[in-house]
Amino acid sequence: MSMVEGVRIIDRNLLEMADYFGISKWIRWWELYLPALATSFLSSFAFAAGTALRRAIMAELLGSDDGISFAMAMTRFNLDIADLFAWILVSLIVVIIVEFIIIKPVQKYMLRWRTIS
Repeated sequence: MSMVEGVRIIDRNLLEMADYFGISKWIRWWELYLPALATSFLSSFAFAAGTALRRAIMAELLGSDDGISFAMAMTRFNLDIADLFAWILVSLIVVIIVEFIIIKPVQKYMLRWRTIS
C-alpha cells in the first residue's frame, strides 16, 4: 500500500512536462518514479526486514533444538540470567548489523537525490 501511495504523490505537472518534452519511459522511471517511490520502498523494506528477523527468531525458538533462540530459551529455563542477557545482546548486534550493513546503504543510495534543508 505504501508503494501505491508513493506513486500517487508524484507531481502530475512533472509527468505532464515529461510527456510534453517526449521524455522516454526509461528516463521517466529513473528520474521521476524511482525517487518518489524511494521513501515508500525503504519504509516497507525496513518493516519487512524487522518482521522477518523477529519471525525467524520465533520460529527457531518454537521449532529448533539449535540456534540463538533455542539457547535463549534454555538459559531462561535454567535461570542463567547472565547468559540470557548475553544472547539478547547477540540478537541486538545481529539487528544492528542488518540495519547498518544492509538497510542504511540501500537507503543512502536511494535517497542520494535529496538535499538537506
